[in-house]
Amino acid sequence: MDHVMAYIDDDTVDDELTGRESEPDETFLRAVEEQLDVPSDRKDDFRQEVSNWVSRRAREGRGFDPQENDRLRRALERKLWEDKKHNINFSALVSATDLDDEDRSAWVDALVDRGYSEDGAAEVLEYAGAAVARSEIEDGGD
Repeated sequence: MDHVMAYIDDDTVDDELTGRESEPDETFLRAVEEQLDVPSDRKDDFRQEVSNWVSRRAREGRGFDPQENDRLRRALERKLWEDKKHNINFSALVSATDLDDEDRSAWVDALVDRGYSEDGAAEVLEYAGAAVARSEIEDGGD
Protein backbone atom coordinates (compact mmCIF):
# COMPACT_ATOMS: atom_id res chain seq x y z
CA MET A 1 0.00 0.00 0.00
CA ASP A 2 2.91 2.34 0.69
CA HIS A 3 3.96 2.02 -2.93
CA VAL A 4 0.44 2.58 -4.26
CA MET A 5 0.00 5.68 -2.10
CA ALA A 6 3.44 7.04 -3.00
CA TYR A 7 2.66 6.51 -6.68
CA ILE A 8 -0.68 8.32 -6.44
CA ASP A 9 0.84 11.19 -4.43
CA ASP A 10 3.94 11.38 -6.67
CA ASP A 11 6.01 10.77 -3.56
CA THR A 12 8.71 8.39 -2.35
CA VAL A 13 8.61 5.36 -0.07
CA ASP A 14 10.70 5.10 3.10
CA ASP A 15 12.56 1.79 3.19
CA GLU A 16 12.15 0.45 6.72
CA LEU A 17 15.38 -1.55 6.53
CA THR A 18 17.72 1.06 5.06
CA GLY A 19 15.92 4.24 6.07
CA ARG A 20 16.39 5.52 2.52
CA GLU A 21 13.70 6.98 0.35
CA SER A 22 12.99 5.32 -2.97
CA GLU A 23 10.57 5.57 -5.84
CA PRO A 24 7.48 3.34 -5.71
CA ASP A 25 8.28 -0.17 -6.94
CA GLU A 26 6.69 -0.02 -10.38
CA THR A 27 7.83 -3.55 -11.23
CA PHE A 28 6.04 -5.01 -8.22
CA LEU A 29 2.91 -2.90 -8.76
CA ARG A 30 2.67 -3.95 -12.42
CA ALA A 31 3.32 -7.60 -11.54
CA VAL A 32 0.33 -7.56 -9.17
CA GLU A 33 -1.85 -5.69 -11.68
CA GLU A 34 -0.96 -8.11 -14.45
CA GLN A 35 -2.41 -10.94 -12.37
CA LEU A 36 -5.79 -9.28 -12.94
CA ASP A 37 -5.06 -8.42 -16.58
CA VAL A 38 -5.03 -4.70 -15.76
CA PRO A 39 -3.54 -3.11 -18.89
CA SER A 40 -0.75 -0.60 -18.44
CA ASP A 41 -2.97 2.26 -19.60
CA ARG A 42 -5.48 1.42 -16.81
CA LYS A 43 -2.97 1.05 -13.96
CA ASP A 44 -3.76 4.53 -12.61
CA ASP A 45 -7.47 3.64 -12.36
CA PHE A 46 -6.74 0.38 -10.53
CA ARG A 47 -4.33 2.04 -8.11
CA GLN A 48 -6.83 4.80 -7.40
CA GLU A 49 -9.53 2.17 -6.84
CA VAL A 50 -7.34 0.40 -4.26
CA SER A 51 -6.45 3.72 -2.62
CA ASN A 52 -10.12 4.73 -2.41
CA TRP A 53 -11.02 1.37 -0.86
CA VAL A 54 -8.33 1.72 1.82
CA SER A 55 -9.29 5.36 2.50
CA ARG A 56 -12.97 4.44 2.83
CA ARG A 57 -12.09 1.72 5.33
CA ALA A 58 -9.94 4.15 7.31
CA ARG A 59 -12.80 6.66 7.48
CA GLU A 60 -15.03 3.87 8.80
CA GLY A 61 -12.42 3.08 11.46
CA ARG A 62 -11.60 -0.27 9.88
CA GLY A 63 -8.10 -1.57 9.25
CA PHE A 64 -6.51 -2.55 5.98
CA ASP A 65 -6.84 -6.25 5.19
CA PRO A 66 -6.32 -7.22 1.53
CA GLN A 67 -8.26 -10.45 2.20
CA GLU A 68 -11.43 -8.37 2.39
CA ASN A 69 -11.09 -7.01 -1.17
CA ASP A 70 -11.75 -9.79 -3.67
CA ARG A 71 -9.81 -8.23 -6.56
CA LEU A 72 -6.82 -7.31 -4.44
CA ARG A 73 -6.81 -10.68 -2.66
CA ARG A 74 -6.98 -12.53 -5.97
CA ALA A 75 -4.16 -10.45 -7.46
CA LEU A 76 -1.91 -10.91 -4.44
CA GLU A 77 -2.58 -14.64 -4.27
CA ARG A 78 -1.74 -15.01 -7.95
CA LYS A 79 1.42 -12.93 -7.49
CA LEU A 80 2.39 -15.09 -4.51
CA TRP A 81 1.74 -18.18 -6.63
CA GLU A 82 4.02 -16.84 -9.38
CA ASP A 83 6.72 -16.04 -6.83
CA LYS A 84 6.48 -19.31 -4.89
CA LYS A 85 5.42 -21.98 -7.37
CA HIS A 86 9.01 -23.10 -7.84
CA ASN A 87 9.10 -23.99 -4.12
CA ILE A 88 6.25 -26.47 -4.38
CA ASN A 89 7.20 -30.07 -5.08
CA PHE A 90 4.96 -30.67 -8.09
CA SER A 91 6.25 -34.17 -8.60
CA ALA A 92 4.58 -35.07 -5.31
CA LEU A 93 1.22 -33.83 -6.53
CA VAL A 94 -1.19 -35.96 -8.44
CA SER A 95 -4.20 -34.80 -10.34
CA ALA A 96 -6.39 -33.02 -7.82
CA THR A 97 -9.32 -35.13 -8.93
CA ASP A 98 -7.46 -38.24 -7.71
CA LEU A 99 -7.15 -36.91 -4.15
CA ASP A 100 -9.59 -38.08 -1.52
CA ASP A 101 -11.08 -35.51 0.85
CA GLU A 102 -8.50 -36.21 3.56
CA ASP A 103 -5.53 -35.78 1.18
CA ARG A 104 -7.02 -32.64 -0.36
CA SER A 105 -7.58 -31.19 3.11
CA ALA A 106 -3.97 -31.96 4.11
CA TRP A 107 -2.63 -30.19 0.99
CA VAL A 108 -4.89 -27.18 1.58
CA ASP A 109 -3.84 -27.01 5.25
CA ALA A 110 -0.16 -27.15 4.27
CA LEU A 111 -0.59 -24.29 1.79
CA VAL A 112 -2.57 -22.24 4.32
CA ASP A 113 0.35 -22.71 6.73
CA ARG A 114 2.55 -21.15 4.04
CA GLY A 115 0.41 -18.02 3.77
CA TYR A 116 -2.33 -18.87 1.28
CA SER A 117 -5.98 -18.25 2.02
CA GLU A 118 -8.13 -21.38 2.06
CA ASP A 119 -9.72 -20.47 -1.29
CA GLY A 120 -6.31 -19.61 -2.75
CA ALA A 121 -4.85 -22.90 -1.54
CA ALA A 122 -7.68 -24.86 -3.15
CA GLU A 123 -7.14 -22.93 -6.38
CA VAL A 124 -3.38 -23.63 -6.27
CA LEU A 125 -4.08 -27.32 -5.70
CA GLU A 126 -6.43 -27.47 -8.68
CA TYR A 127 -3.98 -25.52 -10.85
CA ALA A 128 -0.99 -27.63 -9.79
CA GLY A 129 -2.87 -30.87 -10.30
CA ALA A 130 -3.87 -29.76 -13.79
CA ALA A 131 -0.28 -28.68 -14.53
CA VAL A 132 1.08 -32.07 -13.43
CA ALA A 133 -1.53 -33.90 -15.50
CA ARG A 134 -0.70 -31.74 -18.55
CA SER A 135 3.00 -32.38 -18.04
CA GLU A 136 2.44 -36.13 -17.82
CA ILE A 137 0.36 -36.10 -20.99
CA GLU A 138 2.98 -34.01 -22.83
CA ASP A 139 5.82 -36.25 -21.61
CA GLY A 140 3.92 -39.40 -22.48
CA GLY A 141 3.50 -40.41 -18.86
CA ASP A 142 7.23 -40.71 -18.19
